[in-house]
Amino acid sequence: MAKKKVQTTSEEVEVIQPDVEQASVEKKSSKKESKKTSQEKTDVKNTKASGKDKAKNKQKKEKKSLKKKASEVMSELKKVSKPSFGKVVKNTLVVIAVVAICTLLLFGVDKLFSLVYDLLLP
Repeated sequence: MAKKKVQTTSEEVEVIQPDVEQASVEKKSSKKESKKTSQEKTDVKNTKASGKDKAKNKQKKEKKSLKKKASEVMSELKKVSKPSFGKVVKNTLVVIAVVAICTLLLFGVDKLFSLVYDLLLP
């Protein structure tokens, strides 16, 4: 098991030191990883030789992905709810009303500023 040391500072902090056994296990695992990397290197060399096969597989995947995406788009379009004619008319009238109110407010502020400008500079 790991040895525990307690160091006293303003707060108690527990320091855990690894056992010698754990360090040896970590060394063994790092050796295994280095072997894996050499195997991966040979795999990369083999895959470079089959570059033409990869290009063909990529084209097939792209065709499949296009079909998949098209089917996903169609399924999403089926979920879309279309508003009724009455709702569209009401929303359009609301937009026209808000634009008219904003236009009147801006026109009023413009006239007010022009009057103040004319009073200050005759």
